[in-house]
Amino acid sequence: MPLLKNRRNIYPVGSSAPEVVKGTILVVDDDDAIRNLIKAVLEDSGFTVVEAKDGEDAVAVARNQSPHLILLDVMLPRIDGFSICKELKLSPITRHIPIIFVTVRDQAQDRIDGFKIGADDYITKPFSPLELVARVEAVLNRAFHLLDSLTGLPGKGVLEEEVLKGLDGKRPFSILAFRLEKGGKLVEQCGFPKAAEEIILLANVLIKVLSREGDRQDFLSLYDRYTDIILTFAEKPDEIFDEIANIWRKLQPIEEKRLGASGLLQLNRVHLRVEDLSANLELIFKKVQDFFEAGAKNEKLSSIGTLK
Repeated sequence: MPLLKNRRNIYPVGSSAPEVVKGTILVVDDDDAIRNLIKAVLEDSGFTVVEAKDGEDAVAVARNQSPHLILLDVMLPRIDGFSICKELKLSPITRHIPIIFVTVRDQAQDRIDGFKIGADDYITKPFSPLELVARVEAVLNRAFHLLDSLTGLPGKGVLEEEVLKGLDGKRPFSILAFRLEKGGKLVEQCGFPKAAEEIILLANVLIKVLSREGDRQDFLSLYDRYTDIILTFAEKPDEIFDEIANIWRKLQPIEEKRLGASGLLQLNRVHLRVEDLSANLELIFKKVQDFFEAGAKNEKLSSIGTLK
């Protein structure tokens, strides 16, 4: 499992954010010349760029690589940019990703339509490279307050909103939680930059498995710095749970060898099935926390339970 680089500038929790948040940008345009121009401008400004030529590729890349921002043309083959934006905003896996339209369509109604379906900004072609970078940085810095500075994932507040939506629905769901149990010791012994790589690696594993195996309405978020949570409506959540655990089990010795450390990458895992939709947030997260504490004390790092 390759580590996705340059997800964001790496700095410890509690430190001040950098003046400009860098990250990975997905550029979606069927015109090779425009796409290459945008890529060159962004890379010169310190961003990492991934590309897609059409709507189907754009959706796949967004789900699999979770970029920090998407630059999206409107006039694309097969699926137009407005439809792509709608699809991405409907999926809990991708709807937190900011989207900027970059298009020749410059009518006022086009802009209004773009903002109505969730766009964060709208740039018309031809554009100034300096303005493009400024707009990208402005949108990323606004998003920084809602997303985790390291992984780019939504934080606990957004997670709680999604759990409440689940409780208001009619479908039972599962919470799959994964914690780097010795995250604090990992920082102490290996330093924050190396610990940050493991935090990012875990998030990437979850993104890739969930994009392949999850339900359309599944949601991935952070609970705290060392804990990722999947809210899933999948019919077989235990298979997602086990696949993630198995991937990490294979990665652990490789990563420990790279770090020159042993026993610091233990993954404490919780699968809580919520069948009682009259439950509340406090009860749900207390149950998850109880499982984590029991696992840490007993060195049984996998727990399963049901709220009926």
